[in-house]
Amino acid sequence: MLEFFKRKSRKAESSKEVARQNESPSDDLNAPLVQGTHFYIENGNYVFTEYYLKNRGYCCGNRCRHCPYPDAESKDQ
Repeated sequence: MLEFFKRKSRKAESSKEVARQNESPSDDLNAPLVQGTHFYIENGNYVFTEYYLKNRGYCCGNRCRHCPYPDAESKDQ
């Protein structure tokens, strides 16, 4: 009986491992940002890319250059 539970927990651990491997770096909100993918530096300012802003999932209302949410941006004005 104890062997059954050990097998079940090993299977659950391996499925979690597979799920982690299938995630893209943007799926983890605590993952470090990558220059060139998530942002670039222009005249000393950090500029977020459209890729990063889409994955963030909302408009911050700061009129970002690459904002993929133009409707949300115009509502703030």
